[in-house]
Amino acid sequence: MVASAVPLTEPEETKLHRELERVTGSKVRLTRTVDPALLGGAQVRIGDRLTDRSVATLLDRIAKQLDEVSV
Repeated sequence: MVASAVPLTEPEETKLHRELERVTGSKVRLTRTVDPALLGGAQVRIGDRLTDRSVATLLDRIAKQLDEVSV
């Protein structure tokens, strides 16, 4: 399953599909969903493994790092 903030273009979907099959070494069936809360980027779930490269998550990580830094 791939969730993105906006629908993937055909070239993006093709590239992602090929890369996922290369990385996993097996056939992958993409299920697409749109989640505007992600702001940008995407989340990919294969089985119980989640790869989260969404803008929302990246911004959250930056905010946590800034909270940990003492100025």
